[in-house]
Amino acid sequence: MEEDAYPALDSLTTKVTSAKLERIRQVKARMTRLLTRVQQVEAELEHLLDNDDDMHEMYARFSSSSDLRCSLLSPLRGSRFS
Repeated sequence: MEEDAYPALDSLTTKVTSAKLERIRQVKARMTRLLTRVQQVEAELEHLLDNDDDMHEMYARFSSSSDLRCSLLSPLRGSRFS
């Protein structure tokens, strides 16, 4: 997105046209949509981090998946891959 934004803005320094303004409007719309999505993810993460029950459940899932991963990798211990 940044690769589109800077050249579009730079092109306005030479001549302003409807096509160039439309291109900038499209880049701005994409950036606004991205910002909205980022803010939604941020709000959801804050909600999860503020909820102790959710954090406990996430930790339990992570711990069990780590245990599973360790048991799957145990045959590789002692080999050249460990």
